[in-house]
Amino acid sequence: MFKKLSVVAIIALSGCGQIQETSQMMGEAGVAKTAGVGDTVLAFNLSRSLPNVIGKADLYGRTVNAGQISVRFIGAQGQTAFFERNDVTVISNATTMTESPRVVPNWSTASMNGMVGGIPVYGSASQTGYTVLPASGSSSIATAQAPIRFPVAAGKSTTINGRTLTVLSVSPSQVQYRVD
Repeated sequence: MFKKLSVVAIIALSGCGQIQETSQMMGEAGVAKTAGVGDTVLAFNLSRSLPNVIGKADLYGRTVNAGQISVRFIGAQGQTAFFERNDVTVISNATTMTESPRVVPNWSTASMNGMVGGIPVYGSASQTGYTVLPASGSSSIATAQAPIRFPVAAGKSTTINGRTLTVLSVSPSQVQYRVD
């Protein structure tokens, strides 16, 4: 029985996919927007597949925080807008084992035998139950890269994390832009 269960578990775990890293852009794309000095023009939340016991992606698609990328408008000079990119990377030891509750089966059997009025009697009772232990949890560390400052002239664009940031117009205290 245990051998069959082990084989089934190994087959199921090996069928899991590779660890994937994904990013989700916050806000709308394809719409012209205006930002003042200090405003965030682009932000991404990053995630990574929660690894299972053999290092593959979680069977249920669970993820763990992998960090954030943000781009802020920091000022302008003539028809050039200046931006600052900040990358935060989160390193975590989370796995399916640390983030899943554990179910521990409990069972007990009680039996008695004896004589009642010269007649032998015997009885037994079994009880099965489960105790659910909460997930043990994990820890993570956030590290930040040094901010990257870069210019983009009006009418020009740059690519950030697979998205295109286009500067439509620039004034001393604001920028009009679009993200595609």
